[in-house]
Amino acid sequence: MNYHLFQLINGQAGRLDPLDDVLEWSATWVIVLMAAVALVPAVRVARAGRTAALVRVAAALLLAFAGGQLVAHLNHEVRPFQTHAVHQLIPHAPGGSLPSDHATAGFALAFAVGVFLSVRWG
Repeated sequence: MNYHLFQLINGQAGRLDPLDDVLEWSATWVIVLMAAVALVPAVRVARAGRTAALVRVAAALLLAFAGGQLVAHLNHEVRPFQTHAVHQLIPHAPGGSLPSDHATAGFALAFAVGVFLSVRWG
């Protein structure tokens, strides 16, 4: 099932250059954009002197990444390009496929900002 879902997404890679460009850009920069957007409520909270909220955000991110590393050590599912012929838009090191660092960071950042800084910005 994992490979089937992967094929639904990756099957079009390399066929439409403008779409490939958008996906390559997104894979590289959306997480940076999310962090930049999270700085807006973080700066507001810092200016208001609510440093405890910023510490909670940092702790939530550290816990998310620690949990992600734990899950990665327990999961032995490899990335699809390691076992199948696929078209990779961006080179990636071999290793475990779950959880995704980008997904972990995105969810943890949005959750922590929403809970500790600003529901609207989260």
